[in-house]
Amino acid sequence: MNHSSYRFRVLVTMLAVVSLCNAQFTFRNGDLIFSVGKSNSDMQAAIQHATAQPTQLPYTHVGIVLTSNDSVYVIEATTPQGVQKVTLQEFMADVATYQNKSYAAVGRIKTHNLNNIENALKYAQAKIGCAYDYVYNESNNAFYCSELVRKSFLSEDGSYLFPAISMTFKDQQTGYFHPYWVKHFNALNTPIPEGQP
Repeated sequence: MNHSSYRFRVLVTMLAVVSLCNAQFTFRNGDLIFSVGKSNSDMQAAIQHATAQPTQLPYTHVGIVLTSNDSVYVIEATTPQGVQKVTLQEFMADVATYQNKSYAAVGRIKTHNLNNIENALKYAQAKIGCAYDYVYNESNNAFYCSELVRKSFLSEDGSYLFPAISMTFKDQQTGYFHPYWVKHFNALNTPIPEGQP
């Protein structure tokens, strides 16, 4: 399958909160909304230390947009709730701001086959109520945010639209496992799944 027809493009790198309701931007079903959480939790810091490059915004979360009539919702996998559907306003309430601008970006999948998006939304909605995947294992029926997105979007041949990317739990500055992840996985009595998708 040639995935070049499904190029992912970032439409906006940073949105102001007021811009989300601006008539110039219209959310579509299947849009992906990336955010930087505003909490200062150890988990968020550990994710940022493992994933963000020094010159990039440290996105820590992603959800799938669902529109219904004139309302915009986000289906997300988050702690401690697990997979849930929230309003856009509820989603944005947890997004960090700087100078009255939210650290959020919207991505849109370029496809001519709207069935892919409809099927992705059906899959994500069917997972509402599933637990959060604290062990980051794609073989169980719990989900972390990017796992929900990856498993929701399939290409025409049934393969995942987004290929698996090996995860790292190591601090990019030190090259060692971030102390949060060591404590987290020790408490779960499971090895750190370094290098797993």
